[in-house]
Amino acid sequence: MQKAQINRLIGATIILLLVAAGSSLLAWWNPLEKQQLYLSNFLYYERPTKNQVVVVAIDDESISEDGLGKFSSWCRTYYVPVLEKLTGNKPAAIGIDVLFSSKSEGLCQDDVEKVLNSENPAEEITRFDKKFSHPDDIALGEMIKKISNVILLTNVRFDPNLNKNFSDLQVEFLDPIPELIGENNLLAHPKFNKDATDLLRSMLPAMGGQKQQRVLSLPVVAVLYSKGMWPIESIDWKENQISIKSGQKSLDIPLENSQMLINFSEKPSNMFNLEQEDSAIRVISFLDLHNDNNKDWSFLKDKIVLIGLGYFNSGDNYFIPLESNVAQPGVMIHAQAIQTILDQAWLRNQTMPERVGTIGLMAAAALALVFLLQIGWALPLLVILIGVYTMAAAPLLFRSQGLILNMVYPPLSVVAAAIAGYAYRYLSESRQKTRVAGALGQYVNTRVAEQVLGSDESQVHTGGEKRQITVIFTDILGFTTISESLQPQSLVALLNEYFEAMGRVIVQNGGIVDKYEGDALMAFFEDKPGQKEQGPAGQAERAAKAALEMRAELPKLNAKWKTDPPLPGGEKKPEIDFRVGISTGEALVGNIGFSQHIQYTVIGDIVNLGSRLEGANKKYRTHVMIAEATYELINSKYSCRFLDVMTPKGKQKPVKVYELICPADQLSDDQRQLIQAYNKALALYFQRQFAEALEVFQKEVFPRWPADVLSNFYAGRCELLKRFPPKPDWNFVYKMESK
Repeated sequence: MQKAQINRLIGATIILLLVAAGSSLLAWWNPLEKQQLYLSNFLYYERPTKNQVVVVAIDDESISEDGLGKFSSWCRTYYVPVLEKLTGNKPAAIGIDVLFSSKSEGLCQDDVEKVLNSENPAEEITRFDKKFSHPDDIALGEMIKKISNVILLTNVRFDPNLNKNFSDLQVEFLDPIPELIGENNLLAHPKFNKDATDLLRSMLPAMGGQKQQRVLSLPVVAVLYSKGMWPIESIDWKENQISIKSGQKSLDIPLENSQMLINFSEKPSNMFNLEQEDSAIRVISFLDLHNDNNKDWSFLKDKIVLIGLGYFNSGDNYFIPLESNVAQPGVMIHAQAIQTILDQAWLRNQTMPERVGTIGLMAAAALALVFLLQIGWALPLLVILIGVYTMAAAPLLFRSQGLILNMVYPPLSVVAAAIAGYAYRYLSESRQKTRVAGALGQYVNTRVAEQVLGSDESQVHTGGEKRQITVIFTDILGFTTISESLQPQSLVALLNEYFEAMGRVIVQNGGIVDKYEGDALMAFFEDKPGQKEQGPAGQAERAAKAALEMRAELPKLNAKWKTDPPLPGGEKKPEIDFRVGISTGEALVGNIGFSQHIQYTVIGDIVNLGSRLEGANKKYRTHVMIAEATYELINSKYSCRFLDVMTPKGKQKPVKVYELICPADQLSDDQRQLIQAYNKALALYFQRQFAEALEVFQKEVFPRWPADVLSNFYAGRCELLKRFPPKPDWNFVYKMESK
C-alpha cells in the first residue's frame, strides 16, 4: 500500500472515531429528544390487527338533549341496561373507563320522575339523603356485583417529579365508592404518561412502589382476564419488562423506562365511524346500547368491551403519534394498548449500543463515499444514504421488527463525517497539488496533468490502478521508405505536423495521447469528469469517432501538403496513409518509470492487442481494425464489418476482429447491400459449406463489387477449402505470423 493511501486511511479512521464519538455523546445526552420524537411520528401507520376491541362510546349523541342529557347530570342507573345488554352477549371482559370515586348526590332527571310517581314522594325522597347510600349507586353496584368480568378504575395520585422510576413510584390509590365494589370485581388504573412533545405514546402497565400494593392498568387487566389469567399469582416488574404469572400461564410485556410503547392501529379521525363494522376498533354508541332498539349485539361475544367518554370536550382526549394533529379519546388509546398486547406488536427504541453502532456505520459509509468518489457523485449519494436510512430502513424495521430507529444522530453523523472528510481532503490535496504541480508539467500533457492533480497523492508515485479503457494505435504505411527519402529535419517537421493534426482530433474526443514512437501514435480513452459518454461504451464510442475523424482529416492534410512550401531539407511533402488498431479492456493506468523520470501511461494485454490489430490491417487491406470487445460496445451506433477470427502475433487466445466503416446512420445503401451479401457468404463459410459460400461470392457479390478485397480474400479461402477440406476440429482461427 502506498504511503499516501496509508495516510488517507489513517486520516479517515481518525475522522470516523471523532465523528462517531461526538455523535454518540450527543445521543447519550440527547438534547434533540423532541426532534427524534417528531420524526418518529412518521413511522406510525394504521397497523392491521385481528384482535378487534369494541368501544361503547359515550358520544355526542349520547349526551345530547335527545339522548341522555349532559354527562355531568347523568344517573348512574344509565349504566345498568348497558351492562345488562353486554352481559347477555357474553363478552370476554368489560372495562369501564369512567371514575366512580365519589358518591352520587341529589336527584337526576330519572330520579325526579321516580319520586314524583311514587306512592309517598315525601318518604321516597328521604332515600336520597346524603347520610344514606344513594339509590343510583346501589342500583349500579347491584348490577356490577352480579358480573364477574367488570373492570373498574381506581384513581391514582402521584407526583412524577419526585421519582422518574415508575416501577418504584409511591402513589395514592383512590378506589371506587364501596357501593360498587364486590368480591369478584376487578380494579385497574387508567394512567398514561405524555412524552416531551406532549404526545401520548406509552402506558404504565402497573403502578405502585415495592412497599405498597401494585395496581395493573386497564388494558393489562382486560387482557389477563380475557386469557383466563385471573386471579394473578405474581408480578415481576423490572425497568425493561414486566412478567405476570397465573398458574402455568404468563404474560411478558417489554418496557422502556417501566412503560409499554403502544403500537397504534387506528387514526383518531377514523375512530367514531359507527358504520365501519370491520375496523380494528369497532365503536358503538352508548345510547344505542342503552335504548337497545332490538339490535343484534351478538358480535360482542368473547370481545373485550370498553365503556368510555368519546365526545369532543370530555377532557379525556389526547394527541398521539399517529395523526398527531387530532386528539383521541383515552378509551380508544386503552383499546389500542390492548391490541398491542394481544398481537404482541411490541415497539422499542434503539438501545444505546445499537445507536452507537448505527452512528458508526452511517459515518463509515459517508466517509467511504467522500474518500472514494468525486464530490459530484458523493454528494447525491450522501443524500440518498440519509434518505434510504430515514425513509426506507426506518419504516421497514418499524413495521417488521417494531424497532424505532434514531433518525436524528445517525444522519447528523453523516453530515459531520462529510464535512470533516471534505475538509481533510481539501487541506491534504491542496498541499499535494502545490508540491507536484511543477513536476507533472515536465512529463505529461495538460489533460493528464489536470487529471493527476485532481486525484490523490498516490498517482505521483510509480504504480497505478486497473481501469477499463479503449486504446488506439496508428502507424504510417511505408514509413521506412518515406524516412529514407527525407532529411532528418524534414522528417521531424513532417511528423510534427502529422501528429499535430491527429493529436488534436484525439484530444477533442476526450482521448489522452500517451506516446509517440517514430511514426506510431498511441492514445487511450478513459472516463473523465464532465464527459457525456461515460463507461466502457462511452470510451469505445469516443475512440471510434476519433479514428474515423482522423481518417477524414487525412485527405485534407494530403491536399494541403501538395500546395505547401518544401520541407526544411528542400523535399516536397509526400502523400501518406495510416492504419488504426482499436482494442477495449482492462489495463493498468498509472505512473511507470523510476524516481527521476516518471511517465503516465497504460500497460496491459489490450495495449499489445491494439498494436497487433494496427499491423493486421495490412493483411486485410483495411484501415481501421477493432477487436470484438470494442465491437460489442459500439455496434449499435457504428457500422462494422466482420473480418476474421485470428490469433495475433505473440498471442495465444484467438480474437474476432472487425473493420470500422462509419457511423450507422451514414452507411450507404450500396455499402449495406454489400455487407449483407458478404455476411450471407460468411455464414455458409462458418457452416463449412465452402462451395455454397463461394457460389454466393461469385453470383451475388462479384457481379456488383468485383474489386471488394475482403470478398476476394474469402472467396480464395473457400476455393482452397473446397478442394482441401479442413480437419473436423479446425476452429476457423487464422494465426498471424507477423506483426
